[in-house]
Amino acid sequence: MSKVLLVVGHPDLSQSRANKALVDAVRELAHVTVHDLYATYPDFQIDVDAEQALLADHDVIVFQHPVFWYNTTPLFKQWQDRVFTLGWAFTMDGSASQLAGKKAVVAVTAGVPAEHYTPKARTRPPSRHCSATGTPPCGCASSTSSRWSSCTAPPSASPTKI
Repeated sequence: MSKVLLVVGHPDLSQSRANKALVDAVRELAHVTVHDLYATYPDFQIDVDAEQALLADHDVIVFQHPVFWYNTTPLFKQWQDRVFTLGWAFTMDGSASQLAGKKAVVAVTAGVPAEHYTPKARTRPPSRHCSATGTPPCGCASSTSSRWSSCTAPPSASPTKI
């Protein structure tokens, strides 16, 4: 059976319903290692060598975290930046990395109901907001950034408030 590493990036599992339920469902499985980043590194001082060894020892890596502002949580992002280094996690010359052949799964949760992710939702990801209104979600009237200036409203879009 494949060895599975569940890398959990929730800042407080005790306050989570979905992430806690997912962790609890697999915690006792012999082939699964649950690795709670916030419990392991409350000071954000990541032991890169230990993390890379843990990843290398598993066949399947599951990244589980809530979505915070359309992104990962702060410690999970720092963990990615520190652990997935050039030459170890990926290469530029086509040679195999230390993660070559491993399987990865991303399991994300959002603290809002599914209806918030429909076309008629009041809240939208930044790109959807920009497409609907022609303006960035930060409230700026205009921007010279290519990210925002390239946005165009689809024919059926109507402005919405966030």
